[in-house]
Amino acid sequence: MRSSNSNLPFTPAITPPRISVAQEPSLNRLPAQGTPSRQTETKAQSQANRQPTALDRTRFFRNILGAAAHPIGTATQLIGTTAHLAGMAADQLGTSALPRMLAGVEQTVGLPVDKASRAAFSAVRMPLQILAQWRPQAGFPEDAPHDIMSHIADHLDRKTLTNFAQAHSGFAHIAGGAVRDLSFRGPSDLREGLQKLGEDGMARFAERGLHSLSLTHSQFSRADIESIPAWMRDSVRTLHLDAPLANDAWPCLAAFGNLREVRVAQLEGMDASDLARLPATLHKLHLRMPLAPETAQQLERFHDLKEVSVTVASDARLDEVLAQFDAAPDTAADIKRPLEGIALTGLKVSQGGATAKALQQMMKLPLESLDMPLKGASLDTVLAHPTLRELRCAASELDATDAKKIAASKSLTKVELPYNEKIGDQGIRALVANQRIQNLDIGRCGGSDRLILDLHKRRPTHLNRLKLEA
Repeated sequence: MRSSNSNLPFTPAITPPRISVAQEPSLNRLPAQGTPSRQTETKAQSQANRQPTALDRTRFFRNILGAAAHPIGTATQLIGTTAHLAGMAADQLGTSALPRMLAGVEQTVGLPVDKASRAAFSAVRMPLQILAQWRPQAGFPEDAPHDIMSHIADHLDRKTLTNFAQAHSGFAHIAGGAVRDLSFRGPSDLREGLQKLGEDGMARFAERGLHSLSLTHSQFSRADIESIPAWMRDSVRTLHLDAPLANDAWPCLAAFGNLREVRVAQLEGMDASDLARLPATLHKLHLRMPLAPETAQQLERFHDLKEVSVTVASDARLDEVLAQFDAAPDTAADIKRPLEGIALTGLKVSQGGATAKALQQMMKLPLESLDMPLKGASLDTVLAHPTLRELRCAASELDATDAKKIAASKSLTKVELPYNEKIGDQGIRALVANQRIQNLDIGRCGGSDRLILDLHKRRPTHLNRLKLEA
């Protein structure tokens, strides 16, 4: 049948070659063992039982290939035509994000790299269990087809939806109220993302609002913060910043009516000058201790303060810092405790270990996150903490036995153990096997190249984040 499409390549008719009787391949043409040829009857008696020569065999198989040339040639042209058509389809899709999107999930779903095969693959029918394992990063295509993202939004759990929304604000427009967290990489991404959300997307979000907003990879100005729509300012509870805002942008946070926490990655705890710029309605603060008198004075502004996370200075005694959170302080000590009754949920100690007294104090506190060098009995004590969920022990000389103890925890969801070369493959395997751990850092933990490469290629599905290099 001839196609009416003028763009299809012309395929000339192929006439099979005529094969004469003399050319027709036949095993009978080969002299059989012990059977003399008619033309050599006079020589038959002297050449009885002559074996077929190499030349005979060559002629026989050459005739076979000659007869098969027609179907092979026809199949080759059909394959070429099909590849051409598939290539045309792939080129047509080149203006959309589909080929790039499929290329982005190539390692996850095992897609081929050639354009024709990618064009034949239907992303809309991609298995949902595969999509759930795909954690898009910043390279998520900005013009991904609407039907693909709608398919994701309609079927995946909220946790996976959040992963997609963190990487692509356009997806949040489709997912609507199902997504509670958004991330913008720099001021330009913020402006473009808000524009893509549009009125419809904002209306869908406004029904439920946001839990957290992340502004990363740059410093944001007053104009950037003021461009955030009112519904978002009214609903955001946690604001994540890579760098401090511009000086004139901090007062804009007063318009965030439900803001409960501000995290600044570049600040290891806030001092008096940092606290002075924050809204007094915050429920959680990140402090550097011991507290300076002016810092303690600033804390009096935060009447709704309920919990803090603390970074302990290298020259401070840990037990004295923890004593600031005692619910019933020693009445004999005439010390003003501005943090009395405030929950200490996060603790970072960069140098030195914990004394027995400090460990006893820690066990009485509602700690959720701990960053401190630990080993031996100290590690055993901390692992028995009832509320601890996140643990970081960098450069603590931990070995495989220590790693297995950590892996046996039934409460930890985030574990970071960089620069512990003695952990090795056994310890790493034990950590990876813990299904409760969702974030794992095992950089420079003495793992073999083969194990690290295998984990890099086949990351366990329960791990949202796996860091293999320090």
